[in-house]
Amino acid sequence: MRRSVGQMAKVIGRRVRLIEYGSGSSVKSRTLLRELDPSVHYFPVDISNEFLAMTATRLREEFPDRPIEPVVADFTRPFDVPAAKGCERDVVYFPGSTIGNFDPASASVLLSAIACRCGPAGGLLMGFDLQKDVAVLEDAYNDASGITAAFNRNILRHLNRKFDAKFAPEAFEHLAFYDQDAQRIEMHLKASVDQHVCIAGKEFTFPGGTNILTEYSHKYRIDQMAAIAEASGLRMQQHWIDDRQYFAVAYFTCCDEALTS
Repeated sequence: MRRSVGQMAKVIGRRVRLIEYGSGSSVKSRTLLRELDPSVHYFPVDISNEFLAMTATRLREEFPDRPIEPVVADFTRPFDVPAAKGCERDVVYFPGSTIGNFDPASASVLLSAIACRCGPAGGLLMGFDLQKDVAVLEDAYNDASGITAAFNRNILRHLNRKFDAKFAPEAFEHLAFYDQDAQRIEMHLKASVDQHVCIAGKEFTFPGGTNILTEYSHKYRIDQMAAIAEASGLRMQQHWIDDRQYFAVAYFTCCDEALTS
């Protein structure tokens, strides 16, 4: 992003509603926002109302001249984006590697919805994780500092906070491995002892040794992602890759045939 952000801003262009799916803290977005034409309006979309409001406040302080309007929504479902005066087209911004958390069929459904939102003049700027040496991938998801393990167990902590589920997170082992056939990292939590919990009024038992599948993270080649996008109504126009060829960001536009379907 830092090296190629000028080119990315150029393909996005002027008089655009920039709609970021799953904006979170908008860390990557700041790099892009600094380069965008002043006529671009920014719409961060996130499911967490409180967190999104805090992020939008900070962004408005940092970019006082940039129109910033947060949208609370689940981007996997239809949602509305407010009109923006002077904007002529939509570009969806989907950074990070969130598309990898969807299996290919679900990713295609999401990309088809994005193609419909963007329309003939719009586009999609999306990041995705590239296939790489299995040892590199598995080391990243089993980092020595335990950051990914803590992230994984936080699912259980969230259930405890929201539903008083009484999981014992530290009694679950973090497991992450690469499935060569499916070309994805799988993350699991493995119960080391029996666990009995109640979630939303329903009783669950997890015997010791039970695996809970918590996340997929699919890895792609450039041609694979281009093919999935094309089947979903989007054509890859340009892409950027880091020096190690670990990660890619690509810009897509709507396929002609998708516009007539």
